[in-house]
Amino acid sequence: MEIEDNLNDWEAILSGGLPELKPRNNISYTPLYPYKGQKFKIYRGVNNGGTSTTWYNYQKLMNFIFEKNANPNIDFHENVFITEVNSAPSLKTADADTSSIKFRKESVLSSSFFQNFPVVIISGLGYFEVNQTYNEIVALFGVEYKRIELPNGKKSQRYFFHQSQDGKKILINTPQLGMIVSEERLIQIAREIRYFLKNKE
Repeated sequence: MEIEDNLNDWEAILSGGLPELKPRNNISYTPLYPYKGQKFKIYRGVNNGGTSTTWYNYQKLMNFIFEKNANPNIDFHENVFITEVNSAPSLKTADADTSSIKFRKESVLSSSFFQNFPVVIISGLGYFEVNQTYNEIVALFGVEYKRIELPNGKKSQRYFFHQSQDGKKILINTPQLGMIVSEERLIQIAREIRYFLKNKE
């Protein structure tokens, strides 16, 4: 449901607003509001209408960035565009099929569409080659590594800040937001983004 007609659905949104919800498998669907009505709380194996830990943290981060009160429903898709580095995720990282990653780096993430975003957040440190002699993120996104931040002084909450030479784009690389994420890390990332957007204008 999320893949079928995705391109056509987004073209309809960009050219004329929100398309009519399409009934698929007895579910009304649009990519702008996938799982429409999902609550801003974590689903814990009971029918509470909640969402995944990852999407819960995405929503929380967006709330901090835009300094808005929490909507009772998930609505972060109104302000951000998300995609996967690996198009074949797995419940266990060790079991994941990683064959799509090379193509997505070379043909998707390097496209002008993604390159034109002024703010990019990569949530997954292990997807890119970064070592003492080569930084794939720098090469792919045209940014420079600036610094590492350790919210609360904890390595587990670290993130890496990058910026383009002309100052028009920032990129933050952080461990996955589906894992244990401190509120301080999300607040600090949001603060970086707000400062950049305010001074970019």
